[in-house]
Amino acid sequence: PRSTLFPYTTLFRSHVGPLTEDPSPAVPKPADGPIDLVKRIEVPRDAVRGDWTLEQGRLAASTGMRNCVQLPVAVPGDYRLTTVFAREPKSAGPGAWVALGLVIGKFQTVLALSQDSAKHFAGLHLLDGKPPFENETNTSISPLDDGVECTVVCTVRGNHVSVEIDGSPAVEWQGDPRRLGLEPFWAVPDWRRL
Repeated sequence: PRSTLFPYTTLFRSHVGPLTEDPSPAVPKPADGPIDLVKRIEVPRDAVRGDWTLEQGRLAASTGMRNCVQLPVAVPGDYRLTTVFAREPKSAGPGAWVALGLVIGKFQTVLALSQDSAKHFAGLHLLDGKPPFENETNTSISPLDDGVECTVVCTVRGNHVSVEIDGSPAVEWQGDPRRLGLEPFWAVPDWRRL
């Protein structure tokens, strides 16, 4: 899937591991340990929507809503995605989300972290057709502070996903991946890639 960072959000580090062999030459081969995804990003090649910059190992979406970059790695059935980002000033407003794309089984979904000025939650988007704040994965989270690094760890094992935010459990879900959905505006060129 994709990583979506709203305006003024900076991605510092993102790792995934382990990987399985993929026949596509554009997709990295298996690794013994985690793969640093930020180091593999090429702007504009991996930009799906929005204006992105990659400077000094930091990926940033400059302006606009629903900015989207597809991280250059295909995931196996079981994987762990660790993402470190910081919300910059002025990024919390109505509908302000950080969205991390996940593949569960052969289905895509988005882990949404809302930083709307009125509500703070985490959840899987479009579970049974319902947004994260209306489905069983809805979890209240602490507000993200401007300029402070936040670490999100998503672990996917078969049809089970667990999410930790800064070391605290946040979202836990297990079920039929066919229950997961994806809004058309989150669509990306390769459903296997992060």
